[in-house]
Amino acid sequence: MYSKATTSFVLIMVLGCGALSYGQETVPHTASAQELQINTWIEQLRDPARSPKTKLEAAAMLLVQKSEQSRDVLQHFLADSSNRPAQIAIAEAVIELQAVPEELIEPLVVLLNGDESSTRSAAAKALAICKDPVVSGKLLAIARDTRRPRAVRLEAIGALRRTLDRSIVDALVALLDDEDPMVVSAAVSSLVRLTNIRAFGSDVSQWRQWWEASKNKPETEWLAELVESFSTARASLDAENAALRARLAKAVDDQYTATGAAQKDALLLSMLKDSLADVRLVGLKILERRLSSGEKGVDDSSGLVSSLLKDPDPRVRAVAPAIAVTMGACDASMLLDALADEKAVDVRRSLLMALGQLAEASAAEPIIGYVRDPSAKVSASAASALGRIAAKSPLPASLQAQAAAALVEKYKQTPVADDTHDLRELLVIAMSAVGDESFVPILRESLKDPAATVRLAAINALRARGKKDLVMAIEPLLDDADRGVRQAALAALEVLGGEGSIDLILMRTSGEFESDAAVKQQAWDVVMAVLSRSNAEVLAHVLDKLHDRQDATDQRLRVRQMLVTALRASASDQLPDALLSLGVELMQTGRASEAASYFAEAHQSYAAVKSPKAGETWMAWVTAMLAADDPLVVKVIAQHPAAPRRAEAIDKLIARLKAMLAEGRCDLCVELATAAVNGIENCPDKQSSALKSVLAEGRRLQDLADANRVHTLCEQLVLEDAALREKAAADLTTMGQRAWAGLLAELRSAVGDESKAALEAATAAMLKQLNPQFVYDLQASPAQKLKAIEDAASRP
Repeated sequence: MYSKATTSFVLIMVLGCGALSYGQETVPHTASAQELQINTWIEQLRDPARSPKTKLEAAAMLLVQKSEQSRDVLQHFLADSSNRPAQIAIAEAVIELQAVPEELIEPLVVLLNGDESSTRSAAAKALAICKDPVVSGKLLAIARDTRRPRAVRLEAIGALRRTLDRSIVDALVALLDDEDPMVVSAAVSSLVRLTNIRAFGSDVSQWRQWWEASKNKPETEWLAELVESFSTARASLDAENAALRARLAKAVDDQYTATGAAQKDALLLSMLKDSLADVRLVGLKILERRLSSGEKGVDDSSGLVSSLLKDPDPRVRAVAPAIAVTMGACDASMLLDALADEKAVDVRRSLLMALGQLAEASAAEPIIGYVRDPSAKVSASAASALGRIAAKSPLPASLQAQAAAALVEKYKQTPVADDTHDLRELLVIAMSAVGDESFVPILRESLKDPAATVRLAAINALRARGKKDLVMAIEPLLDDADRGVRQAALAALEVLGGEGSIDLILMRTSGEFESDAAVKQQAWDVVMAVLSRSNAEVLAHVLDKLHDRQDATDQRLRVRQMLVTALRASASDQLPDALLSLGVELMQTGRASEAASYFAEAHQSYAAVKSPKAGETWMAWVTAMLAADDPLVVKVIAQHPAAPRRAEAIDKLIARLKAMLAEGRCDLCVELATAAVNGIENCPDKQSSALKSVLAEGRRLQDLADANRVHTLCEQLVLEDAALREKAAADLTTMGQRAWAGLLAELRSAVGDESKAALEAATAAMLKQLNPQFVYDLQASPAQKLKAIEDAASRP
């Protein structure tokens, strides 16, 4: 039981301080490790198969992170009503760590007001941790609001019983007048919990009389009376003193914040030396906060931080190791020395985690002994630390044998149960890093473990060790119920199975066998990675498998391109056929420009061996170029030596030109038709006439379109908006000579029309810009102006 002297000291400190709770945090790893860990915790919260204990641990680890990503993740899960277990885990983690990040307050309030009783209760308890007046005000408002559901009000009232404050007591007393008897009963219960006054029972009149006599007393006297009441019950005293210690911690933290930069280090060092463990713990939290935000630590030349490894208070000893390692204030020998005398499980776990963070090879042998520890937490931390050391640098043969024996022994002794899956997973991960043939039977056995995390770790271990002879044991996991396991199996088969597993992997790309889009995409990625190293025979086999797959058009094209590359490298006589097939499929998917290049190469190959397919392929090449609007098609047609083929191609060209006119693409039509009229010699009269006719029509439509465009741009030349005027002038300049006739027509329409004086000046200036030789006097008579226009129109 706490002594009166201790209680009085805490109370005196509290009177000059605010109120805040704090929670224990861990120093983050390096950026890449942190990102990997965060992703693991997210998956644990998301996975419905994970136990509540695992979700709680994942939520707690996310809470102690300082990154924006972890805060966003927590807010996302709290807002996801489809994942109640994750919401409850986050709320329980807040309670366990005694810390409520500001970003989570509103999401927790929303849960408190929700319809789900389990999340509502958890949210209320979590909000009760926060001693911020704003949060208390929110709880008070909910408790008082008679329009809210009774269950919500009751949870809010229950949460208020955890905050010892005058305003809370005052509000609870006021609720004794509520019309709902259950609300009154809850208010009485909270008053009893807050004050430890049990004599009044449910007699609301006595509660009112007591509060009327007490509410105006000085705070020191009021608190002293309550402490005297608490002394009658140990459990209540412990709870309230914890709250008072939290307020003391807030006061110390506030003092540090208010201290000038030059004095902060000295104050922090004094806190770390303080005789009160709560103050030392606050000092460590501040130091941890500084380190995680990139600030420097403190001068530890005296070994102050490392001395806290053996602090009398286990809470301090549990936090100190990670901070000491981050600061470089200790080495492996110091951590091992502290570990040798440590009895508290949580502290031993922290020391082992710090040893893993250091990953010093010298610590491997002592850590092996802790793998056999009876505590699952200690054993798991030891296995994790050993794995990190082995991953950094291979263990010597003698140590590898010792480590293998310890890991195998512990694994065999560990029962397959829900509360041991974390230990089994870490043992398997350590086996992967240590690497020993004796692990193979266990890894094979772990592929069938009921815990998905263990199966996943086993797959990764076999993949890392390159155990290709276990491919058949991994392949069934492509049908595993856990998505992560299926993805790990795919990654392993890429390395271990390769072409031998290609058909099974290919099945996972189909919705018939795999419903998860992410897994299907990964299966495609694995297929392509394997095929990038395969020969033409395997590529042809996969193409045959994909022949009727309507959902694999893009992938089939990629495989065809791989096949072409492989056949080209081997100078295979099958290359022309592969080129032709690829071109045909590209045409079917609307990629005419790419198809044309493959048809061209295929035609050259066929022509070189005088294959009958040369003519057919040449026509496919021309067709693709026409579809791609490639102007070089005229040259290809003109150079063909066979008149019948050339005539057939010209017919296709004429048809394409007419289609361009119908589509309003006069510019390209005129370009191609001009090239054809001038470039194709010995063109049959009928086709020559048709080309000239299309060209004439194209020019007519082009001139008409140009005239309309020039008219629109000329109107914009006299707008008030300078930006629009400048753009119109730039567009006319780009049109060049094609704008000349239209500009002259616009100028002619403006002569003698005073309302178009601005248009006349702007158009004349534009003509002068296009042709500096153009002479036009705005002051001349209309007749003189018209003559100047006619002279300009008659010149080419």
